[in-house]
Amino acid sequence: MAGGGRLRHLGGGQAVLLPGHFLQGIAAVRWADRFGKGIRTAPRDALIADSVPEQQRGLAFGVQRAADTGGAMLGVLIALLVVWLSQRGR
Repeated sequence: MAGGGRLRHLGGGQAVLLPGHFLQGIAAVRWADRFGKGIRTAPRDALIADSVPEQQRGLAFGVQRAADTGGAMLGVLIALLVVWLSQRGR
């Protein structure tokens, strides 16, 4: 309390509060991301487990993981291509 009053007296309140608001925004986005992943992952895993015989579950989950990683890499490459093509004419 005393520190806040002193800070306000010196006129530096906004500069100190801004990083705190920024960190709250980051925490909210990370929470939403984790929450979404929790909702998405369990049903996907259940669908994979129910759609293949028990002996092939490891293979099915491995293929899913490989496809997920490949899609992530392909997305980055497409984004790089789009940026490169949009900057080429400058």
